[in-house]
Amino acid sequence: MCVEAILVAALGYKKWGSTPRILSMLPTAIAIKLRKIARIIVDLKNFEKEGKLIRTLNGMGHSIVNLTEYSQAFLDFAPKAPGPVLDIGAAFGVASLPALERGAEVIINDMAQEHLDAIAENMPDDLKSRVHYCCGRIPQEIFLKPESLGAIHC
Repeated sequence: MCVEAILVAALGYKKWGSTPRILSMLPTAIAIKLRKIARIIVDLKNFEKEGKLIRTLNGMGHSIVNLTEYSQAFLDFAPKAPGPVLDIGAAFGVASLPALERGAEVIINDMAQEHLDAIAENMPDDLKSRVHYCCGRIPQEIFLKPESLGAIHC
């Protein structure tokens, strides 16, 4: 049974309000997790329609427009972090740039070089000494030393 079929079944559950047969074939814990994933996917689509998310340049995902409470907590901690902070999937730098402005050393990561290039082009000169760009997927393509980071935002 492929993951795509299971997710389609989970989305069907959310959309039509009935339990698809495929979900009844799975262990209960997995079916519950898939239903939660389906709700998140539907929420993302609604957030995009409402202008709370924008599609990334590479079409692989979305970027938030306004900071979430978790992003805000990251920003509050970043300047006090005991090491550089990592922003995974930074896209347009919604959290990275404010972290830099607050004094943090930031590793900006995205799997699309065009996102990193766009951030770099708009980076104020006074912040450039505290920023590092890292293109690739973590942990598949990018390897960081254990205990080398002060915080992670993703």
